[in-house]
Amino acid sequence: MRVRRQAVYAALALVLSTMCASAAWGVYERNFINPEDFGLGVRDGINFAYEIGGVGLNRCTNYVPFLWVPSPSSGTVSRIDARTGAEVARYKMGKKGDRWTPCAVATDSGGNAYIACSCPGGKGKIVRILAFPTVDVNGDGHVYTSGDYDSNNQITPIEILPWGLDESVSLVGEVGDVGSSPSSILFDKQGYLWVALTGECAVARVNCITGVTTLRVTVEGSPQWMALGLNNSLWVLSGTQHVLNKVGMITGTLDDVYRMDDCAPAGMCMDEQNRLWIGDLNGGLLAFDTIDFGWTRFATPTGAGLSSVTIDTFGDVWAACPGLAGVAQFSGTDGSYVGMAQVGRIPSSVCTDIDGYLWVLRDGCDTAVRIDPRNGQTVLQACAGERPSCNTSFAASTVREGILPEGTWRAVLNSNIPGAGWGKITWDALEAGGSIKVEARTADAPDMLAMSSFMPVTKGMRFDAPEGQYMELKVTFKSNGDASPILRSMHVEGINLAPKLDKAMPTVANIWKIDHTMESVGITGVRDPEGDPFEVTITSVKQNEPVIGLGQDDKAPDAIGVGSASVWLRGEFDPGTDDNPGKGRTYEVTYKAVDSYGASSVGKVKVFVPPTLLTKDVPLVGTLKFDSTKEPASNICETASPNG
Repeated sequence: MRVRRQAVYAALALVLSTMCASAAWGVYERNFINPEDFGLGVRDGINFAYEIGGVGLNRCTNYVPFLWVPSPSSGTVSRIDARTGAEVARYKMGKKGDRWTPCAVATDSGGNAYIACSCPGGKGKIVRILAFPTVDVNGDGHVYTSGDYDSNNQITPIEILPWGLDESVSLVGEVGDVGSSPSSILFDKQGYLWVALTGECAVARVNCITGVTTLRVTVEGSPQWMALGLNNSLWVLSGTQHVLNKVGMITGTLDDVYRMDDCAPAGMCMDEQNRLWIGDLNGGLLAFDTIDFGWTRFATPTGAGLSSVTIDTFGDVWAACPGLAGVAQFSGTDGSYVGMAQVGRIPSSVCTDIDGYLWVLRDGCDTAVRIDPRNGQTVLQACAGERPSCNTSFAASTVREGILPEGTWRAVLNSNIPGAGWGKITWDALEAGGSIKVEARTADAPDMLAMSSFMPVTKGMRFDAPEGQYMELKVTFKSNGDASPILRSMHVEGINLAPKLDKAMPTVANIWKIDHTMESVGITGVRDPEGDPFEVTITSVKQNEPVIGLGQDDKAPDAIGVGSASVWLRGEFDPGTDDNPGKGRTYEVTYKAVDSYGASSVGKVKVFVPPTLLTKDVPLVGTLKFDSTKEPASNICETASPNG
């Protein structure tokens, strides 16, 4: 697939696979076997390969590392080639008029960026940007994404696609409450995203696939920076309140709080010895041992304050020194001050890329500078958007040679049958190289699918999905590290639904002609959800009065025609006496509706014989225990069933 920028012709929608019963009714079926079958959907990290005989995870190579640099003032994020310094693309956060302020970035194992955005007056947003856009969302054979299409190393407004048209940018989900103000974001070892919520004084764990917040922990102070520690611990620094929190990521508890009253912490990172290095604006660098919980302070020769902190590949610590317009270097061995690398403007954010170079963002400057840590010299400047700033490391990891660890294939299937029933899904797969998980969700309209949760599907077993015309199918591939699972084929089939009786009623609700003659009554309002032909057969009629013996002109039987689509019911009732006049008669008609595929439903309706023309409701006197079809000689009083 080619990458093009004519995104005005693109549509952000999953491919709707049209399908195909051989008539206007029936049961939905669909086979996925060939490349064009699996091409009808969104492929994220997977593709059909003839050499493996099916769908598997993509192979990946050691791509050039990127920097993901937020520009809060313009609501954009820049992607920079960390080796050449070229700004490869710039992405818009939110629709036109939205005030989505990107402030922090985390990258997954594939190099994809997850951007935390604060939204004044709204909830925080998490946006995903694919590092290597290969997903053809609209299925037209092209991938539309932002980029430097004239190759002049300058991103112009026309090269930034609007929100919703860039197929490499999507909203993962919302996080926190209104005014939560995300400030930091990182991945844990289980692949969950953790987001610091300054406005809520809390941290939240988010499933980056579903976008659902699965855990929320209240911390002390307003969290601004986070770092992963040992034993599933998360260290959270609240600079404004001078507090360091320890959070249990599994238990979801605040385990410890360490106060830093004489400091002004303004940045944090963790080294390989499990020491937290914290920049102190009051002058110096703090080292906190997360094993024995001891503190050590290291000062600059001039006592200048430090903020954003990073570790280089040699283990040395670098901290932004705003007062001296440079970045201070400290020995990672003993914490001693090594020197100062001048950057010309006030440094705000620092990080180290995969090649070991130091990158610095500066206040009020539209460029990022690369510093060689061996000599402290600036070796490259890169355009980095508009007034860039980031609360986290903004350098992405490279993708290793081999198989992507995870990928998905998703497609929306259109049965063309409103209220369709879904039966089972079967597939043929080789899972020696990993695992395949199949999920599905259904709805009667495509835009309603997102409101439903995916349900796990067991191969060949009927799954209890709600009825609906559309089904979104999701297949997740996971590698075992060295190989990929292979999906050879898949078969989706619906299930024939029985006729619906919720609106069924008798064609005659009240028999007004009380002269012992009979009136034909049928059943109306029965419908088949898939539009299949069906037949209604009346199977029995019961009444609340004896069939014979109620008066001189009483006749029997009172129902004729059971076994057909309609029945004749007699217009009579017990007249009673002058002191105790009759209340009218109630017939209960039981029927069965069977569609052309054999699915059936059983229902009951009531027909009344009111005592007068002014009677609106006929009370049920006694139980419906008399068989209306009985002849006079065999009028036997039956015992009423539990259903009346």
